[in-house]
Amino acid sequence: LLVLEDYINYAHELELPEVFIIHGLGKGKLRQAVAHYLKYHGAIASYQNDFHEKYGFGATKVIFK
Repeated sequence: LLVLEDYINYAHELELPEVFIIHGLGKGKLRQAVAHYLKYHGAIASYQNDFHEKYGFGATKVIFK
């Protein structure tokens, strides 16, 4: 999750409007950890794990404020 923190902070510094976090499917533990981190990050407007044509359900879309 340290890599996730660096990635989100760097993307925010670059003022990107959105990013995707690829976490895969598996048992969902990494997806849950990612969601927990994003829930409390002040720069995140929203995030969702809907089906994406390129990533399927194995990625979370993050939208910055």
